[in-house]
Amino acid sequence: MKLTQSPERQQTPERQQEIQEKYAHLKMIVNQAAQLQEQQRFIDTRVFELEDLNNNLDSLKKWEKGKEILAPLGANTFIRAELKDNKGVIVDMGAKVMLDKDIEGAKQFNNSQFTELRDASIAIRGEILKLSSQQEKISEELRRLVAKRETH
Repeated sequence: MKLTQSPERQQTPERQQEIQEKYAHLKMIVNQAAQLQEQQRFIDTRVFELEDLNNNLDSLKKWEKGKEILAPLGANTFIRAELKDNKGVIVDMGAKVMLDKDIEGAKQFNNSQFTELRDASIAIRGEILKLSSQQEKISEELRRLVAKRETH
């Protein structure tokens, strides 16, 4: 025996298509928000690293030449090294370009990166808020469409 809905409970093709389109749009918004949140986590991590670097640059000025330090090799691995210069550092400018900078010059470069990241963070948070608002609106529209379907 085949069960069918009464004619008034059946969904029109137009309404079914509208529900599918709203759902696809909602899914797209959720995916965009997830991507932006991932970018935000990356920025937050980078900001933390820059803050840590600023503190280390301030500390470096106080260290004496010849002090034993731990120099990072990568992947949480360090070697013991001797501090030869406490007045300057080598900064990776990108594209494999390395420059000698005094402590203040390194801090200025660091602060410019921090400013760029802060601005990007503000923009991303704004986009996440817009997407969240759109998500709420579309979710409510979907609830109404489905409720209409169930009451008819």
